[in-house]
Amino acid sequence: MADRYLIGGEIEIPAQAPVPEGLKKKLDRNKKLLAEKEAAVAAKAKEKRAQRFALKMRTNAYEKEYKAAETKLIELRRQARREGSFFMEPDAKLMFVIRITGINKLAPYTEETPS
Repeated sequence: MADRYLIGGEIEIPAQAPVPEGLKKKLDRNKKLLAEKEAAVAAKAKEKRAQRFALKMRTNAYEKEYKAAETKLIELRRQARREGSFFMEPDAKLMFVIRITGINKLAPYTEETPS
């Protein structure tokens, strides 16, 4: 969370001017917070880079898998045509879903409907 906070900029103090103790503490604190912020931002950037790379690798693997499946279907169609037979296209995948939990953690159709 340290990377989300705005930290005040550097204050220019003349060399001869006396500096109040509170201002010295504030400058030291800001310096420490700025170092923490830079470290947090760098860590977050490194983590994001790793996530993007993993996503890219996963995407490439899926694309390769889909292309192999499509190539296999094309080859099966060609083989069927060569042999003079028919190729039956694979059926679409079907999901049968039953909702057992409704909105706001209530089971569906628990209320009586007026008729």
